[in-house]
Amino acid sequence: MKRIFAITATLLILMSAGAAYASNKPTTTVQQPQILVFSTRSLLVQANRLRAAKGVAPLKLDERLNQSAQWKADDMAKFNYFGHIKPGETGHNGTSKAFETTGNDCSYTGENIDGTNLNQSPFSGIGWVSSKPHYAAEIDPNNDTTGFGAVRVGNFVYYVQHFCDIK
Repeated sequence: MKRIFAITATLLILMSAGAAYASNKPTTTVQQPQILVFSTRSLLVQANRLRAAKGVAPLKLDERLNQSAQWKADDMAKFNYFGHIKPGETGHNGTSKAFETTGNDCSYTGENIDGTNLNQSPFSGIGWVSSKPHYAAEIDPNNDTTGFGAVRVGNFVYYVQHFCDIK
């Protein structure tokens, strides 16, 4: 009986040592695809690629318009709406914010908004490019300055682009 107990105990020790060794073995991890929200610079490159294809001068990036566009994206995410006009209000709060932020250096402002899944640019075939008014704003030669904002909520991203003509 003592011999069976000794063999069983030895087997248990060896098994637990093997389990400890297996847990310390280096493991290969599968790298997940990076979840991407497009950066301001990346969005500017995409916008200017569209403009170049139409022979339109490139947009310049303005930090004040980045701020107003980010404010609009944050506002849509915070209050859970998607539109140029916030529910319960009558005016375009995003373009009003662009005027306010630029100190009235623009004679007009414009706004593109898009809501999309992660890893999908608002310049993809179903975003700003497929919408006639959004695309028209994108390639309008009167728009010479822009800014972008983006907010991720789960697997959804609110994108905002503000335009103006800096005086």
